[in-house]
Amino acid sequence: MAETPIRPELKLSNQLVMTAQLQLAIRMLQMKSSEFPIAQWREEYPALVELAPGAPDPIGEEERAMAEEDGQAVWEALEESPVPAILEIPDVFVFGNPPQARANRHAWPRWTTSDEHGPDKQREALWIVRALRQRARTFEKIVQVIADQRPLVAVTLDPDKIEPVPIRGIAETVGMHESTIDRVAQGCRFQNLHAIVAMVKKGKKLGFARL
Repeated sequence: MAETPIRPELKLSNQLVMTAQLQLAIRMLQMKSSEFPIAQWREEYPALVELAPGAPDPIGEEERAMAEEDGQAVWEALEESPVPAILEIPDVFVFGNPPQARANRHAWPRWTTSDEHGPDKQREALWIVRALRQRARTFEKIVQVIADQRPLVAVTLDPDKIEPVPIRGIAETVGMHESTIDRVAQGCRFQNLHAIVAMVKKGKKLGFARL
């Protein structure tokens, strides 16, 4: 059976079958990286293999083909921090002028897959590798929209003083459902020049808080 790209940002419909994998992909969006059940995943997906430090992300031929079709380079996260190091590990870095949002490659488990346990187990493991990668890409996309609308998030010492951003506007810009933005706000942490920042839901808007 052919693998299809994980796209948790797609709008859900009444006809969509909520498989266990899709439910997990959705839950991943609202989970902090520190909450990942790593031991459980390693047990459930025995074909997962930890990547060596500095090794490039495993990128499938299908993803490469989609990027080529769109006339874009294959998406990659940042290996090195562009801002001063902080003890906590952020999901996304926000830096530069104009601000740029880039996912942090060290914020999620660095896995590839092995065929040692057979092709079925390898396909199952490949799914979770792609789901984690898509989660990081979704985080980056949403934080970039926020940085475009509120450039001060890249340099502020007091993120709580920045005017909240309407959730509907973010959703419309990135082409995702508002519920996806809500979930990402729960799980995503980004780092600016000075601090780790969390998103805080304020009614129908997203505000910010320094951690």
